[in-house]
Amino acid sequence: MRVIPNLNSAFRRSQRFTVLWAGLFGLIVLITAAEGIVFWRMGFRYQPSSLPVAAWSNEISIARKSNLAALSVSIMGRLGNENWSDVVVIDPLRRDPVWLGVTHLNPHHVAIAPDANSVAIASEDGTIYSMTTPFNNSATSEKRRERLFVHSGDGDFFQMVFAPDGQSIAATGERFVSVWDWPTGLLLHQHQYKQTGIEARSIAFAPDSRTMASLDGNGCLRLYDARSGELIQEKAVSEPPYSAAAVAFDAQLVAVAEGHLISVCGFEGDDTLWSSPCDSPIIAMSPSDGSLASVAFEHGGYRIMIRELETGLARCRIDTGPPLIKGLEFASDNLLYSTDSRGNVRAWDVDSQREQWVVPLLDSAPINEGIARSE
Repeated sequence: MRVIPNLNSAFRRSQRFTVLWAGLFGLIVLITAAEGIVFWRMGFRYQPSSLPVAAWSNEISIARKSNLAALSVSIMGRLGNENWSDVVVIDPLRRDPVWLGVTHLNPHHVAIAPDANSVAIASEDGTIYSMTTPFNNSATSEKRRERLFVHSGDGDFFQMVFAPDGQSIAATGERFVSVWDWPTGLLLHQHQYKQTGIEARSIAFAPDSRTMASLDGNGCLRLYDARSGELIQEKAVSEPPYSAAAVAFDAQLVAVAEGHLISVCGFEGDDTLWSSPCDSPIIAMSPSDGSLASVAFEHGGYRIMIRELETGLARCRIDTGPPLIKGLEFASDNLLYSTDSRGNVRAWDVDSQREQWVVPLLDSAPINEGIARSE
């Protein structure tokens, strides 16, 4: 007789316990729903890890006949642990970035041919691919499919450039300085480094495409016949060691930027015409008026310094703002292109020191399809 009251009491306690937990669960659901509504009203949306949150490029390749620019762009996903790269071509007239969709090649460098009809894309393993026009957003991927150009036999490249006449292309990597005929892929000549740690970090062609220069990690500048590969001259132009460098030259003078110093010298003799401190080993030489562009950091922002190549005298300064400048290249019509750490590609009129246009790469950067499919 005493068992029934005990059972009834236990049943009532179980009911109260169930109601209590049901109430708590309902409260949690209401709070979660309310937070979701607030986030939705404030504009918060689900963002997959394949969504780009940063984009930047360290180099610019320009076809000076049309001023089309090609860049290999590094892209970071939302979580920060997913990075990928792609190639973009920018037409200065439309200013509509055309992404080539070559993430699967893992592109590290790109060079656009002087006639703007094709690009060369260097992947992480040193393989070079070619892709032909049209470079516009109406073109299908079938029309822009890449083709194997060469297996270089080298590791990752430091730089890749076309000769101004478009008949050859050169690359410097972990083992060689190599020059191929374009577009056949015939190896014209290849120079292997004598020891590790002195890789040629920068290469450049002369305006007439007959001579090319390489600058290695020992500060040694070498001049070659661009077609035969015959060594014309070598000279020490800077003090090692350094990890980043750039070289540019015209028919008579060569400019070298290494570490925090720019120096200009002639091919003959050992005298340096002038030298000047710099804040970044980034230089660009004008093909038309003998100007040399470099980067300076002053008063919390970056400036592009334009100097006379022969004397080093300052012609003008272009204030570019806080973002770190990562690449410079002259186009025609006295335009200078720059790219910065925020992924902006800008065109500057050197005569007026004014910005002509800007293309923010992040606004159009593609998602990583491989990551998106796994989400």
